[in-house]
Amino acid sequence: MSGLIRLENRSVIEIGGEDAHDFLQGILTNDIEGANEGRAIYAGLLTPQGKLLFDFLIVRHNHTYLVDVEASQVDDLLKRLMFYKLRAKVDLNALPQAVICVSIEGSAETNCDAISYMDPRYEKMSSRIMMLKGEDESCVPNAEQWLTHRLNHGLPEAPADFEHGSCFPHDIAMDQLNGIGFKKGCYVGQEVVSRMQHRGTARKRPMIVKAQGDLSDVPSDIKANGAIIGRLGSAFGQQGLAQIHLDRAVKARNAGKQFDVNGTQVELLSPAWASYGEAFTKAE
Repeated sequence: MSGLIRLENRSVIEIGGEDAHDFLQGILTNDIEGANEGRAIYAGLLTPQGKLLFDFLIVRHNHTYLVDVEASQVDDLLKRLMFYKLRAKVDLNALPQAVICVSIEGSAETNCDAISYMDPRYEKMSSRIMMLKGEDESCVPNAEQWLTHRLNHGLPEAPADFEHGSCFPHDIAMDQLNGIGFKKGCYVGQEVVSRMQHRGTARKRPMIVKAQGDLSDVPSDIKANGAIIGRLGSAFGQQGLAQIHLDRAVKARNAGKQFDVNGTQVELLSPAWASYGEAFTKAE
């Protein structure tokens, strides 16, 4: 393997047992049927009020499901899963030795102790490698390269771009990043998500930000002639990612107002995969 970037902010949880499939199907936003050997799904776990508590990737391996999740959320996610487990025959374990790497230049070969799967959120993102027994010497950290790649494609990640527990799945475009199974059965928070989808009431959306100067001072408000229209999260150099109130941004743009971050003029771009930012130029 070569050209792999280790994601130091990701960890792995293993979910097994004879009831694992039905257990996950009953609580996750996406259809667990899509998680197979070498094929991952993007999914979330919500509050009953529809707020996003956790988001992650899941891939099936042998008779278990492996969860690729933000490292800081491992303990809290295990506790939440235990809360829903009740008497289900499900085994839950953290795998602290496992390592997540990405190959942003295409697919990568794996050895017998690694699992390869494409990022299901967007086809141009990356091939991911889950090394179950620890890292390979070819898998090295490069946070700036991964951040640049993620910003180019407009994919939000917590905690930089949103806060778990305070946003809806639509706020981070899970509906357009293959993170919600609208044809599956009920799950925790499903009624709220379905209502937002059918009524088209999502107000916040991730947008790519291009600046004429440095955007390193984050997080920061994005303003239109002094009025706040969004919040800049991740940034590197002259590019960033923001959660934007679309209605405010469109109204300000139609009125000829300029957008800025701390006085630095910026342009808002719609991610290439998005269908909600028709009023803005799409990123390439």
